Amino acid sequence: KYMNDTIKLPVQYNEDGTIYMDASKKYSDDGYVPDWQWMEKYIKSLHHKPLSTKNNTSSSLNLEIEKWKKFKVGKLFRIEPTKGKVSDDLIEGTDIPYIGAKHELNGLMMRCQKEGFEDWISTGNCIVFIQLGAGSAGYANYIESDFIGMSGKTSCGYIDGVMNKYIGVFLATILCAERPKYSFGRSWTGDRLTNTTIKLPILHNEDGTPFIDKTYTYSENGYVPDWDFMENYIKSLPYGDRV
Repeated sequence: KYMNDTIKLPVQYNEDGTIYMDASKKYSDDGYVPDWQWMEKYIKSLHHKPLSTKNNTSSSLNLEIEKWKKFKVGKLFRIEPTKGKVSDDLIEGTDIPYIGAKHELNGLMMRCQKEGFEDWISTGNCIVFIQLGAGSAGYANYIESDFIGMSGKTSCGYIDGVMNKYIGVFLATILCAERPKYSFGRSWTGDRLTNTTIKLPILHNEDGTPFIDKTYTYSENGYVPDWDFMENYIKSLPYGDRV
């Protein structure tokens, strides 16, 4: 089907300002010829610098996974459904991202207009759980800014007073390791989501024993995730200084 899709491109012009027409109609049924030179010059004119990093592989922190403990998603996160409704009603624009049930491009489907859709907006700085979607259910993305989420297929996970982009990237990576359980048409909804268990680094006392939080905020066993370690680990990775 994509072979019938159409796109707009700059075209070649004659010296008198009229559009150059190719009688052979090689590129267009109308005889238009793309202005290849202009496209090349435009890309070369863009101001950019190659992405660089001060970090290297030897700077990465040791994960020590054998010391990690289990946490349930439903205990760790405050989970809310995304607020978007029918995506066909959205209007393309530049105001806010529309996040859908896909893992590529961090779930970005398009950018759209915010005016008139304020009630559909979810607060960012959260994990977006992809609950339904062929080939996508079970993935998780960290979304930093406010967004509109796909109706019925995604939900938001918040950790109040803790989450930032570094911790979000760490958590999303760990959560995505659970994805094979939901790759054969099984939804990541209800108890399947809240009972999903992941392992995370935890806080320890000075004597090396696990720190136990008597409020049991994050774990039924009282373990507390080591948020500082997660943040510093992502920062220590190559290009972690560019997140």
